[in-house]
Amino acid sequence: MFRFSLKGLVSLALAVSAGSCSSERDSQTAAIEWNLVGEYLGQQPPGSEVELFAPGFVSTAMSEANSVFAPDGSEFFFAVWPGPGHDVSVFSTHMEDGRWTIPEVPEFLRGVSAIDVAITANGQRFFFCSNRSRTPGGPTEDNFDIWYVDRQPTGQWGEPANPGPPLNSDRHDYYPTVTLDGTMYFHSSREGGLGGRDIYRSELVDGRYQMPENLGAPINTRSNEGDVLVAPDESFLIFNSHGHDPAKGDSSLWISFRSEDGAWLPPHNMSRYMAGDPTDFCPMLSPDGRYLFFSSNRFDPKLADREQDYQTLRKMSRGPGGGFSDVYWVDASVIERAREEFIQVNRDSPGSASEGP
Repeated sequence: MFRFSLKGLVSLALAVSAGSCSSERDSQTAAIEWNLVGEYLGQQPPGSEVELFAPGFVSTAMSEANSVFAPDGSEFFFAVWPGPGHDVSVFSTHMEDGRWTIPEVPEFLRGVSAIDVAITANGQRFFFCSNRSRTPGGPTEDNFDIWYVDRQPTGQWGEPANPGPPLNSDRHDYYPTVTLDGTMYFHSSREGGLGGRDIYRSELVDGRYQMPENLGAPINTRSNEGDVLVAPDESFLIFNSHGHDPAKGDSSLWISFRSEDGAWLPPHNMSRYMAGDPTDFCPMLSPDGRYLFFSSNRFDPKLADREQDYQTLRKMSRGPGGGFSDVYWVDASVIERAREEFIQVNRDSPGSASEGP
């Protein structure tokens, strides 16, 4: 997720609304130009090679962070940061008469900073993180909390609610992801952690989240871990880490599998299964588990050509890759490849023959 001092994004929402959604005709024309018809925003599904997701529509010259599909695949949410001096917010697009609509800020998120979205498996609760005021009309908070809205009988989302402590703290709480039984994983900079930012787990009991449990070692380190994706059955974790390979000084995605006794096994680098980029973050699975989405500031080899003329470079700067990050996707078989190698490594390691996910 982004680490910025955030303000408001109303102006961007209005600009998108005025510039792209001024009429039904404009919307239809844009949809046709982008060919946004069919599942996954009409994009050709990727194979084992990482692909940019929806270039020019989701992945643009702005910076895009975490993204998530509704369980039925008919709605897509993603975070956008236009650049310095602007805030980050969440945009959504949905299927309407078979076509995907122009992205806009959901009504319950207008005028506030928001990022890090997640949806429960039944599609009835939508989580996001924000520094919005806990009291109506009050000033923004000094830290980000986890918030949620519930689906109403009309199909619309209700009013935002803050679950409060012990789920939220007086420090930043970010990136919720939920299992099939409602258990939440997230990261936080709250006191008592192992590092600057740790991953926590909180069970849902009788509709209330319990005291979060720090996952501890070997997941958390004395550095920073976060942006955690948990499998719906809690069989694996994919997360961003600065601490598991401190020699490189970069963050990347790591994966850990669970042993038969429920313990998390030592993680190994996940990004190397996706062309080995060290800037990957914000992992998320598609609802059907077929594709792994993530954000990245991956290097575009085309920009290495010093002979490019000004007009070409200008065009590149306005397209995907021109911002801090874009959204990418890859076939989720990369997770199984990681699992197979993980089993093999543990089988071949002295004293670890009995271990396995």
